[in-house]
Amino acid sequence: MRTLLPLLTCFLGVGCTAAPVCSDPVATFNQPADAAKPLHWALASGCVPTSFDPSFIAHDEYRAMLKSALAAWAAPLDGELCFDPLVDDTTGSLDGVDGTIYVTGAPIPTGEPAVTETFYKKSTGVITKALVKIEILDGKLLETPDFIHLIGLALGLDALPAGSESVMAIPVEYVAPTAHDKTAIHALYDPACKLY
Repeated sequence: MRTLLPLLTCFLGVGCTAAPVCSDPVATFNQPADAAKPLHWALASGCVPTSFDPSFIAHDEYRAMLKSALAAWAAPLDGELCFDPLVDDTTGSLDGVDGTIYVTGAPIPTGEPAVTETFYKKSTGVITKALVKIEILDGKLLETPDFIHLIGLALGLDALPAGSESVMAIPVEYVAPTAHDKTAIHALYDPACKLY
């Protein structure tokens, strides 16, 4: 009778473990053709380091928006994804800092207001650096949802077409990660999904 008790308990809905949701019909992971796995940060050593160029982000509102964007992605994961406190980088490097999500005002040749460049190991998909470049065009500042989109790219999510129910859609229409985004980021950083 002892061997049947756990089975019977789960059958009645008590003690059952739900399988992790590892895909989403809307949000997608960024897996370039030359990467063996979806892009992601290796979190075995702790949180994702974040830094920025203080000579560029002199605006208190940009610092606050960046912190809000990091919190928006960490919140759905209950500690599975975290970010180290923001660090001022005083090197003046426009190439970023290895091992960090680095926000700077480096020039963008395409004329876009902001881009995220992700550097990664092809064999594993592990992100080694994410460079978030922001240009202030005609005095127009970005908004918090723009930062959430840019950080989503830096974490390994892919940009989506207009009209997608996601903060990863271009143009950005949602003010926070949607249920689709939360499922995707959870799947990307939940070890049970075994995406990498």
